[in-house]
Amino acid sequence: IQGLNALIRKTNNTHEEHMKGKKKQSAEETDSAEAENRASKNFISTWKDTEADWKS
Repeated sequence: IQGLNALIRKTNNTHEEHMKGKKKQSAEETDSAEAENRASKNFISTWKDTEADWKS
């Protein structure tokens, strides 16, 4: 359990550092990340539709 707690602490620290880094990002980077996120969501929904077509 000690190892697991250490891993959780390490993960939380990494996450906090990551979030601090994200806050420093410029607005342009954020916009591009959001666009990328939308694109991947569109891809996933298209993929699900295609998969549904194959199964029918």
